[in-house]
Amino acid sequence: MANYTGNRVVVTGIGALTPLGLDIATTWEGLVAGKSGIDYITQFDASPLETRFAGEVKGFKPTEYMGLKEARRMDRFSQLAVAASVEAIRDAGLEINDTNKGRSSPSSTAACRMAGSGTTPRSKPPG
Repeated sequence: MANYTGNRVVVTGIGALTPLGLDIATTWEGLVAGKSGIDYITQFDASPLETRFAGEVKGFKPTEYMGLKEARRMDRFSQLAVAASVEAIRDAGLEINDTNKGRSSPSSTAACRMAGSGTTPRSKPPG
């Protein structure tokens, strides 16, 4: 980044898709109520594994945050990162429109911090 000459932007919003909810308000309500997002694994067959529970993000529909073509090209954790970026942009009150959409987009320039990453197993787990 030593040669970077463009403007830097800070998005002052929060975005999160968690096992407690698909937005900040629902996640916060769950936290305050002492709810747990831990449940049996449903994203893949966990029967061969010793542990069959986890904190999954349930009810997530990537096409609510990006186009179908873009969603198909991403792993789930990337889809969640883009969706959290979109949520952060909304929370910040920013609007991406025709006058500024060429300068930035949630999927290409927003920074996300994610707790955990990886892909859902597509083949039989070892063991």
